[in-house]
Amino acid sequence: MDYTFQKESCTKDNQKAMIMTFNTFEQQFVPFCETPGIKSGKAKSYYKAIKYLAEYLNMNAINNENARIILSKENEVHDKASNFYLQLLNWLILQKRGSYLANGYISAALPLFRNFVTQQGLV
Repeated sequence: MDYTFQKESCTKDNQKAMIMTFNTFEQQFVPFCETPGIKSGKAKSYYKAIKYLAEYLNMNAINNENARIILSKENEVHDKASNFYLQLLNWLILQKRGSYLANGYISAALPLFRNFVTQQGLV
């Protein structure tokens, strides 16, 4: 398996766009989230939380535009009364993954995701 970035031709701003498959994202994001010396399993849960949010948003990879869209949902993920939160929760419950939103894993993963995609040059 190749875990390098794949390149698109160009974006509307004539800049190269990076595309990260979920496999590549997992290979890079999980270690990014891990606390040295502690194997709690939270890093893998944070990866899954972002992946499930991306799947709900009909995304199949992480790229510049998708990273921005995911980050734009941060306030709505925190607002339990928002339509987005309620619809996401219902979708996750149907997928048997409701705990990722209800227990705060998506909310906790978003700041780490922001740091990660910034470091990777995706935003």
